[in-house]
Amino acid sequence: MDTPLVCVVDDDDAVRLSISLLVETLGLPVRNFPSAIDMLADPEAIEHAHCVVLDVRMPGMDGLEATRHIRTLPLNVQPKILMLSASAFAEEREVAFVAGIDDFLSKPVQEAPLLDAISRLLHLSLAPHAATPAPVGDVALSASMLTVL
Repeated sequence: MDTPLVCVVDDDDAVRLSISLLVETLGLPVRNFPSAIDMLADPEAIEHAHCVVLDVRMPGMDGLEATRHIRTLPLNVQPKILMLSASAFAEEREVAFVAGIDDFLSKPVQEAPLLDAISRLLHLSLAPHAATPAPVGDVALSASMLTVL
């Protein structure tokens, strides 16, 4: 089986970078997109994505519309969609699940719930060391980076 590809879609650069670095601690490749339109314009990314971490509110196309669009694509395997939102209203969660998401986390996203959700959606075992911020390349996650999530 291929290593699961995770697409991170958020218009906030700091949030996108922080989430990407956390996902990489699971040993997963990540593709980053500043908008849902950019991700959907990349057929290779959407065809190979196993999981899409998607902000609900973005300019151009919001996460709900992007989810509905992804669910209509004739993909060999539909990616799991993890939606992120600054809103904690139950109504927004319900609308997101009706649109076709697989899981929902409220912002600011905490490290452990994010990694747990991705691991669960992709049926991965969460390595014990993954729960602690770890160096990724030349960058280490700091407490200040995690607060932007």
